[in-house]
Amino acid sequence: MSFMAGQALAYLKIYGLGVAIMVLLWAAAKVWLIFYQKYLDPQGGDPED
Repeated sequence: MSFMAGQALAYLKIYGLGVAIMVLLWAAAKVWLIFYQKYLDPQGGDPED
């Protein structure tokens, strides 16, 4: 049973790392979207500027 417990722990660590990476990517995308909407997106006016 020790081998199976080690395998389960290894899979749990890999899964946790994957979730952490996805959360970081989600947060970075959220921050970029806020930054883009606030500073880079033209707020109306002539689209040919």
